[in-house]
Amino acid sequence: MSKILDSVYLKVVLIFIIILQLLIDFYGLSLFPVGPINYNAFGTVGQWFSGMLTVVAVIIAFKSLSLSMKEIKRIIEEKKISEIKESGDLYCWLEYKVDKVSGEYVGINLMVLNLMNHPIYEWRIYIQGMSEVISDQDSAGNIRPFKNIIELNDKIYNYVRKNKKIPMTRIEFVATNGEVLERNYYGKLNVVK
Repeated sequence: MSKILDSVYLKVVLIFIIILQLLIDFYGLSLFPVGPINYNAFGTVGQWFSGMLTVVAVIIAFKSLSLSMKEIKRIIEEKKISEIKESGDLYCWLEYKVDKVSGEYVGINLMVLNLMNHPIYEWRIYIQGMSEVISDQDSAGNIRPFKNIIELNDKIYNYVRKNKKIPMTRIEFVATNGEVLERNYYGKLNVVK
């Protein structure tokens, strides 16, 4: 029963009946007049039927257009999300550099994994808890596809040794479509406004 009451068609019919009743009252007509119907004032059954179908057709067209616009917006949003995901397959983290002979930690490396088919030219990496920023302007250069290892200075290594844990990293970069994207400290990809 609730589906019938929520039906768009029922609402259209009720609106039509209300409009019809208002028009009849406005012109001083009666649906059940005494005596013959004045077709010049009231119109023929065909004219009324044609008018009703026209109103219903216009309402259906507007509803269809509204649904089409919602579908187009949804498709555009899905495409945008897909493009961002495709242009955002870039990850970074810190890893200890281990001496191959002694097995001891001797430094720290920044690991950058680029799973896209093209290099990243403009980028900046932030280390949580530090003001230090590593960027394409440093000697690191472009981030090529696949795994990139960037050796970091002793200041960062000393910070890691002092805190006894490896901090998280955040990377900002310019995607191929020109948008600035960020993979935050928790690995979530965002568009930078």
